[in-house]
Amino acid sequence: MAELRSPSAINDPLVIRPATPDDIPTLARFNQLLAFESEHITLDTETITQGVAMVLDHSSLGRYYVACRGQEVIGQTMISFEPSDWRNGLVVWLQSVYVVQEHRRQGVFKALYQHVKDVACQMGSVRLIRLYVEKDNLQGLKTYQGVGMEQTNYLVFEGKISEV
Repeated sequence: MAELRSPSAINDPLVIRPATPDDIPTLARFNQLLAFESEHITLDTETITQGVAMVLDHSSLGRYYVACRGQEVIGQTMISFEPSDWRNGLVVWLQSVYVVQEHRRQGVFKALYQHVKDVACQMGSVRLIRLYVEKDNLQGLKTYQGVGMEQTNYLVFEGKISEV
């Protein structure tokens, strides 16, 4: 769970940084909160913790970034990569977007998104940034539109391989 805010941290600047192994418990907890808030799903702590560690251990699969005020992690996002033969480049997917409730509507996601855009530009081969959002997440839809993202014509389908 996120650390409690110290009075001095309230005025600290927002810093976006790559997540480290020390962040794994916070990232796992944020993912649990995200799943419950957005889809009413309870994620198994051991499974999500191992999943976060897997991404941190293999940067070719994805990367986590965290938003901090002082020492407190108040937001996160993960990016993953999809090759696009149509565009001769990569599509970066924003995933696991979460901002602690009392820090929402304060530019935290906007800063995370800008950081991801900067990283994507530095990579040189990124053509698009995409994300998927639960269709009833009206606040999320408003937030993503507010940073200039547009809804596409695609629907997402999935086929389960295992029950995990």
